[in-house]
Amino acid sequence: MARALTPKVVLMDWAMPKMSGLLATRRTLEAQPEIAILILSMHSEAILLRQAIEAGVRGFILKNAAELDLASATTQVASGEFVLDPHFWRRGLAVLQSWERRPAVQSGVAARAASGHRSATSDVHKT
Repeated sequence: MARALTPKVVLMDWAMPKMSGLLATRRTLEAQPEIAILILSMHSEAILLRQAIEAGVRGFILKNAAELDLASATTQVASGEFVLDPHFWRRGLAVLQSWERRPAVQSGVAARAASGHRSATSDVHKT
């Protein structure tokens, strides 16, 4: 579908009935690496965040988050920012720091995540 529509941002559900969000993300980015993918999930396990970042997503937010501003998150991801649900910042930053020698992080994933922290906490979820 992404090939036919050529979107700038794809909102990807992590748990879909026919294909996982992880596999769909990988396939989408293999075909069209310029697409920004924002993951929506009801699952908050750190391993899912790690898999999503390694697959190349530009954001990961929880569906059940209070005051979720999906429009703002989508705009931020479209503009190149990394959006991360505040729930992950305590655990997520520790996970990102543990990857500091990994190529994906060296190429800027951690930097984008850190720069997106203010946006994620102030614009997406006002807590």
